[in-house]
Amino acid sequence: MTYLISIALLTLFTAFKIKTGLLQIRPFDGLVAVMLLWTLAYGTSFWRSRLSIGFVILLPYFFWHALSALTYEFDNGLREGLQISILLAFAYVVMIWADRIDYAKAGGVILLGLVAITIFNIGWHIEHGYWTGWKRLNDPKAAFNFLPMALTCLVVFAAPAERRFHYLMLCVLAVVILLSGERKALIIFGVLMALLAGRGRVVAALPLLGAGILALSFYASASGDAGYVADHLQSLLDPTADSSYLELAKGGAVQSLSNAQRSFALDLSSQLFWEQPFFGVGTNVYEDMVRQHYAYLPDYMLLGIHSEPLRVLTENGIVGLLLYGAVWLVALMRLGKVIRHFLTQGLLNAVQARMLPFILLLPPFFYVATEAPGTHSFVCLVFVSMSPNFVYWAVLQRARRFPGEVPAEADFGQGAGAVAEPAGGR
Repeated sequence: MTYLISIALLTLFTAFKIKTGLLQIRPFDGLVAVMLLWTLAYGTSFWRSRLSIGFVILLPYFFWHALSALTYEFDNGLREGLQISILLAFAYVVMIWADRIDYAKAGGVILLGLVAITIFNIGWHIEHGYWTGWKRLNDPKAAFNFLPMALTCLVVFAAPAERRFHYLMLCVLAVVILLSGERKALIIFGVLMALLAGRGRVVAALPLLGAGILALSFYASASGDAGYVADHLQSLLDPTADSSYLELAKGGAVQSLSNAQRSFALDLSSQLFWEQPFFGVGTNVYEDMVRQHYAYLPDYMLLGIHSEPLRVLTENGIVGLLLYGAVWLVALMRLGKVIRHFLTQGLLNAVQARMLPFILLLPPFFYVATEAPGTHSFVCLVFVSMSPNFVYWAVLQRARRFPGEVPAEADFGQGAGAVAEPAGGR
């Protein structure tokens, strides 16, 4: 099951899918069915397993999402209902097996898989003559957003003697993300690196983050019209510059098509929100409406809302956003409780305790806040909701494998020769 869950997650970063009249079927869906059947085969353990709060808190929002889709069209409701069923099956399987997953192996498989997908993505672009801007393959490009998460977690929990190699990997990843032009990945990477350098302290990380933004600004200004990387840095640093969708409607050009589309979506979604503020206009209504009423705009403007919270507010209303936000809030509270427990037990040091919430929650948040809706965004929500369960069992497994080897905060990042305080005293 460790490998099945890991591979199922990795398939979301591939472009393999089959479009039918009603559904878009991915390898992820088939693997979830296999895992559910495997779990059902255990019989007694399946029925006697205790429901996790992380699973239960997903139910109200997913139900509201599907019900909202059904109020628009029956086929729409059926399609979303089937998708939600697959996601809940995945969440249930993960909940049942959370205490039996080998987290070290799962992490290794996912990290290697993300690296392999990234190499393939870069290779495909270079083969087709694109030496920068590695974003033309929609699903594989998502790996840029989660590699910083995996590598930062590896650094935080690695032995001091191993960190030098991991830092080298982070340096390579910084160059790759910069050349990729994936702006949200650059934000995720920058925030996590500032927090890592600040040892998990937000106050210490803010000046470092500001210095990084200043350095990127100088680079973009000095580069002038040097090309793709400089243009995307400029659009990241000033997202409102030359990105009006009104200019596109007149037949003109803008610096960032992506920013123009987001600006258009924000304006239209604001209008729709005030039409049905409490219950929303209905799941998937936005994209249908924009194609019906704004067909004269270019195709890349007629996409869904590239922000899951904004989409939820527009299509599912204030009620939907409250249910969606409850998943994140409960996950944060549960994660904080688990971390405090292990910190007092000496199974986590202070840096690890401060970094874990940022590592586990910030990348998914930035991703769903800036990405179009779909299976990826829903799986992010499932991961966030179940993350306290993962941390609980992963830390216990690590403590059993390496008893007494949790470094104190003073040992973090200072090499193998640093003098460590007793873990239990922290």
